[in-house]
Amino acid sequence: MSNFASLDSVGELYASNSRALKTLNKTQEETLLFTENVTKAMRVSGGSAQSQAAAITQLGQAMASGVLRGDEFNSIAEQAPILLRLVSEEMGVTQGALRALAADGKITSEIVYNAVANATESLTEMAAQMPVTVSQALTVLSNNYKRFVGDFINSTTGLSSIVAGAIGVIAQNFDTLSTILMA
Repeated sequence: MSNFASLDSVGELYASNSRALKTLNKTQEETLLFTENVTKAMRVSGGSAQSQAAAITQLGQAMASGVLRGDEFNSIAEQAPILLRLVSEEMGVTQGALRALAADGKITSEIVYNAVANATESLTEMAAQMPVTVSQALTVLSNNYKRFVGDFINSTTGLSSIVAGAIGVIAQNFDTLSTILMA
């Protein structure tokens, strides 16, 4: 899964959805698909990492409560409108009609799950067309570094302290290094 999302946020998203989707009798594979599609939707929606994190938190709360309404609905409408577009398509209603349906508690977790899970193809196509930002590239670098540290460095005796020391030296001298690189 290369949706340019941080491993930490994807892990949190999976954990919160896992609990909620168990009540809907969804399998681990179905939960993974839902999680991957939400990260694709966040990429397509754009916005800052903070706004995406807020929308993901609100989505998790809505899934856990069984319905999407109130503050959760408003947050997703502002931060991740593509999710509401998917819900409107799933329900066969206009996006404008969703607010009233949300107020009536008619947008259930099952509807949200189906809307997101059934959109794999369209979300994949939309995400593939999105340009990669510097921030997203740095997120991939960070993810790969975390995997490298977890898989190799921490399992190799003594190597982690050497690498940590080198990173510390770079961090302490970053201003000097950046000045040299800019020249």
